[in-house]
Amino acid sequence: MCSARHARPAPLDHPAHQGGRATRGRRATAPVRPVNNEGQQDRSPADTPNGTAGAGGPTQSSAGHRGGRRQSRGATPRSPVPPDDRLTTILPRVRDDAARPLRDPIEAVKAALDGRPPTGGTEQRDPLELAAAALDGRVQRHHQQPLGGARPSPPQRKRPLPEWIQRIDRTWLRRINWSWVRRGCYLAVPVLLLLPIVTFAMAYLIVDIPRPGDIRTNQVSTILASDGSELAKIVPPEGNREDVNIAQVPVPVRQAVIAAEDRNFYSNPGFSFTGFARAVKNNIFGGDTQGGSTITQQYVKNALVGSQRAGIGGLIRKAKELVIATKMSGEWSKDDVLQAYLNIIYFGRGAYGISAASAAYFNKPVEQLTVADGALLAALIQRPSTLDPAVDLEGAKERWNWVLDGMVDIGALSPKDRAAQAFPPTLPPEQAWAQNRTTGPNGLIERQVTRELLELFNIDEQTLNTQGLQVTTSIEPQAQKAAEDAVSKYLEGQNPDMRAAVVSIDPHDGAVKA
Repeated sequence: MCSARHARPAPLDHPAHQGGRATRGRRATAPVRPVNNEGQQDRSPADTPNGTAGAGGPTQSSAGHRGGRRQSRGATPRSPVPPDDRLTTILPRVRDDAARPLRDPIEAVKAALDGRPPTGGTEQRDPLELAAAALDGRVQRHHQQPLGGARPSPPQRKRPLPEWIQRIDRTWLRRINWSWVRRGCYLAVPVLLLLPIVTFAMAYLIVDIPRPGDIRTNQVSTILASDGSELAKIVPPEGNREDVNIAQVPVPVRQAVIAAEDRNFYSNPGFSFTGFARAVKNNIFGGDTQGGSTITQQYVKNALVGSQRAGIGGLIRKAKELVIATKMSGEWSKDDVLQAYLNIIYFGRGAYGISAASAAYFNKPVEQLTVADGALLAALIQRPSTLDPAVDLEGAKERWNWVLDGMVDIGALSPKDRAAQAFPPTLPPEQAWAQNRTTGPNGLIERQVTRELLELFNIDEQTLNTQGLQVTTSIEPQAQKAAEDAVSKYLEGQNPDMRAAVVSIDPHDGAVKA
């Protein structure tokens, strides 16, 4: 860009052209010098002694300048310097690198269609578009394409909500009556507090609690010979179980179960409020869903309401369990609840109930259980499969010691007796499982008796599995043994795959003796 100041040239006889001497109020015309790359005039070697700066203007030396000032003191002030009549030119700055080429719009369109970054110079933006974007409040950034490289991707922006949604939000917020919102909150708080109490009271009045002994669980039916000796057992699908009376269970065994599962059993109302609150929290927010239930709640869960643990179904089940356990604790005696619990709980090895567990682990009747035996059985209730001594001996001992310490805490065992206890030995698991299966000739008797009970005596499977029947047969033990000995003698030395069958029938009444 160039600019010039135009003035009428001075005549040749003007004092400005005479001997290079400037008149008062005018500067001498500077000689024309070449311009360097930075837009400044080059300095010649003669400029320095003459006091001429490289910027193109004549200057005075320091001494001359001071002398001139001394001469001007006391003199008449000079008039303002009139405008210079020279032509002045402002040259653009010279750069070494060439201007970047503009991007070809056709090339940009092709690159967009091909999905590749465009190449070329800087991107040109329409000024009208930039102004419109500024008026609309939109932020648009101008990204330059570096030469020889890929164009950087623009920053990600959150997509604004549609205008109609923003308009609805603003409209609804203006229309909300916040005073009514506060009143609704004040009303909701007591409703939320009273609703569970009212629901619990209504459920408590409506629910029916069975009487002790009305709840029948699956029982093992026993098959006896004609003389009363045991031949076989009919075990229900869920496992071995045999009900006993609470008086048959030794007191130390009962106290061991109480120390392990519910140390406040004889004083609580049938439920644990802290355990219930923890179960509700874990069902809603996730977490461990076990523990915290009283003996009464555990019995209700196993016998009446099921064992669903997670989700809304788990909350409904827990609420039912709470109502029934509370009402049952008021209508049943504590010994009735404990007896029902000991007959239904699972101890592992296919044994349901304290009697079946006594046979599965110690091969003894429940009446003969000791303090150490009872503490081990009580320790198994928490995790019967993993705390089996045959599976995790150290874990079983740790839990067993914890139960004994609990018995000391509740006053059921003295510290001296506690120190005298030793971990009891148990049967191998395979021997315990064999008690629930009948093999050999007695297994044949079991299947035949079961078939006749279902077909001839009109007894259904539910009755057979829940009533704990004792079925006396016409089998005579002596005749049965004689038949087995005869078959064994006949098959001696024969092919192992050979089979034989013997049936002994009384001709008077058709009773099968062997």
